[in-house]
Amino acid sequence: PPAPFQIAPDTGFRFHIPVIADYAELEPVLEKALKKLEKKPIPVPRVGDVRAEFTDVTMYPTTGGRLAIGLGLKVKTPRGWIAPRGTVWVTGQPYNEPGSQRIKVRDLQIAGSPDSTSFGVLLAVAQSEGVRTEVTNALSEDFSRDYNRILAKAGEAIAQKRLGDFVLTARISDVKNGVIYPAGQGLYMPVDATGTAALRFDPQRK
Repeated sequence: PPAPFQIAPDTGFRFHIPVIADYAELEPVLEKALKKLEKKPIPVPRVGDVRAEFTDVTMYPTTGGRLAIGLGLKVKTPRGWIAPRGTVWVTGQPYNEPGSQRIKVRDLQIAGSPDSTSFGVLLAVAQSEGVRTEVTNALSEDFSRDYNRILAKAGEAIAQKRLGDFVLTARISDVKNGVIYPAGQGLYMPVDATGTAALRFDPQRK
């Protein structure tokens, strides 16, 4: 059979790699963080110190590139005056600097306005400093571990691949990530990888 030979000089390539933080993975992280607040009272103006129980957390993308966060709440007021329960929606803007895998959430806003004393107490709890801090901290995510793991797998996948009588070898030389945004499945970070590739004619011996 003919000897292996290079059929073309090295050429460049560019491809996109999705890095996604699934909402189903982020929700229990935030819920666990909020559970810590159940051990201490939360001050509510004109009501006093209340005890809050966080029952569930829901996330989904909303308009303007923002993330909607539903906080399920049960609140006990002093002397059992009222016992409001329901879901308060908070929206925030996930962001990162281009090239950085450190994700943060800014500009937290409470969706809705009080239409009753009970709902007003729930909103006051969601607006409290403790809740806002836990939401911000829990959703501050360092993507570098997942980022490096996915890139390593991508590098292995394209390092050398046989295509019939040809062998494709490729090497990633540069990687850049863009700005994160909420997508349907989770927080999505676009990543572009560039490198070099070569194709060799190397027929398999029979």
